[in-house]
Amino acid sequence: MAAWRSNIYLLWLGQFISTAGLMVLVPLLPLYLAEIGGVHGPGDWLWTGLSLAAPAIMLGVSAPLWGRLGDRWGRKWMIARALCGLGLSMILMSLVRSPLELFLCRLFQGACGGVVEAAAAYASAEAPPEQRGRSLGLLQSASAAGSLAGPLLGGLLVNVWGLRPLLLAAGLLTCCVSLAVAWLLTERQQPAAEAAPAVPIRGAFATLMRRRQARDLVVAGLFAQAGAYGLVAIFAPHVQRLVADPSSTAGWVGALQAVTWAATLCGAPWWGRRNDRRPIEQSFALAACGCAISIVCQAWMPHVALLFPLRMIQGFCFSALLQSVYLRISQIAGERGQGVQIGVANSFLTFGQVLGSLGGALFAGVLDPQWAFALIAGSFALSAALAWRHDLPLAQSYKGVTQ
Repeated sequence: MAAWRSNIYLLWLGQFISTAGLMVLVPLLPLYLAEIGGVHGPGDWLWTGLSLAAPAIMLGVSAPLWGRLGDRWGRKWMIARALCGLGLSMILMSLVRSPLELFLCRLFQGACGGVVEAAAAYASAEAPPEQRGRSLGLLQSASAAGSLAGPLLGGLLVNVWGLRPLLLAAGLLTCCVSLAVAWLLTERQQPAAEAAPAVPIRGAFATLMRRRQARDLVVAGLFAQAGAYGLVAIFAPHVQRLVADPSSTAGWVGALQAVTWAATLCGAPWWGRRNDRRPIEQSFALAACGCAISIVCQAWMPHVALLFPLRMIQGFCFSALLQSVYLRISQIAGERGQGVQIGVANSFLTFGQVLGSLGGALFAGVLDPQWAFALIAGSFALSAALAWRHDLPLAQSYKGVTQ
């Protein structure tokens, strides 16, 4: 087996374990806050919102810095650092005694995070050009598998062990994976003639904004992220309106989420292989259109069971979006600046998460469900339009042609 391929599988394991560990906590976060803080009423919602948003905000600020350090000191060490930071944050979260302490731990998680971005930069630099799409697709499937396994394992084990021991175990396991990455992961050394100073963050941002093709695809990714996170805010209330027994809402939402992540797990490698053969912007546009159509149809379904095939389509198509952005940025940036360029791009994508979460909450409060779903679907349609106008022949797409 080629060295780069075995390295990708090691990264898959690390990304899976870290994502699964974090996803044990996220669905149970309101219950954990009530347990550790005893807050009730408006304060409970405030701390829940702050704790959910904290990692995304800090990651958006820190991602370009970590990417630049990865370009300078080696992407392997950025992956090990991110895994170790996530592991330590989960260990600390298992020990907190107040909502404020949990909020600070979540800030620390975001500041030290970036496993997905660091792994994407590594795969883009180490995999052969004709295999980069496949590599990024595999890594995307690791996040999907972790997002699927984490809540399932958490739901099964939390009543047996409790959430604190689960977080502690997940943190320790993530730290062990960090040591394995530091010990086993290999990285090509650049020839001395090719060595050059790392690209500064300001220069990476200017380059991204100057190149229309890269800029439009990143903005398309921002709208897609906003749509995905906006949907989270309105989906559970929509399911509650469709079920006959409101007490069964949580079970239906969990099953629909599981189906969505299972489809993402299956779709990510397929889209990765397609990106190696077909124009990246074409894949992004087709997938974003699939998301838009499946989401707007969900608003008009008369029974909750009819949401299952639409959620499968949504998950399969969504798995193409982030990996396509990372692949195009890595091709345009060149090997020397891949880390910082991906970090800058990820800051935009993270802003989309925050924007979508706030917008979805607003839509849920002031709009009819059909209109809220339509606006979120429109966000995906707009991202598809931005990508489609840069659909290039495959020969050009590998050269990183800009407009």
